[in-house]
Amino acid sequence: MIDESKDGLVSYKRHPFVYLVEAADDICYNIIDFEDAHRLKILSFETVKDIFLEIIKANPKENLTKVEDNVLILKSDKNECLSYLRAKCINSLTYMCADVFMDNKDEILNGEYDNSLIEDIPEIKSVLQELSKINIESIYNYRKVVELEIAGFRIMSSLVEYFVTSALTPEADREKEQKKILELLPRQFSFEESDTPYLKVMRILDFISGMTDLFALKLYRKLRGIEI
Repeated sequence: MIDESKDGLVSYKRHPFVYLVEAADDICYNIIDFEDAHRLKILSFETVKDIFLEIIKANPKENLTKVEDNVLILKSDKNECLSYLRAKCINSLTYMCADVFMDNKDEILNGEYDNSLIEDIPEIKSVLQELSKINIESIYNYRKVVELEIAGFRIMSSLVEYFVTSALTPEADREKEQKKILELLPRQFSFEESDTPYLKVMRILDFISGMTDLFALKLYRKLRGIEI
């Protein structure tokens, strides 16, 4: 990693692998949210199908005729059809992002590349803008989605408060409940009492950020006494 620290502030250029992880996030969140929106009846089959096909068309390595033939075969089962197209979209975007990475590898390795990989695929720029617009207008602001998001805020903030407050309270001053909460930390996330507050908080955040949605919900309900 290229050090660009100055004036006493520690800073590094992004590691080359970061671009790949970000691309994976960009691809999966955009595409899977779209498919989920159809399953939840937020978006129509035709809307999702057309967007997916536009993305697949941009991949020169894809046999579009074969894809369209398979769509006709699978069309009677709309969920199955979109699952097929979703897989094809992810595959196409993965190859296109890999090409962008290799085309810009020197800039990336030298810390001079400031874009995301998916932004540098001109063939899909317009369709991704349309996809993003639909996501914001029709999916992320859909009432049930907003309700889940608000619940997520409460769950995450509560878990952080429980564990961080317990960890940062001096050992001699911890209440019994705080001691019990820290016993729930898996061994790989435990800390020494002599560790800095920063390291203790990072251990806690590593633990919480690795939770699945279901695990976080169940743990929150148990800590709040909602579920025994």
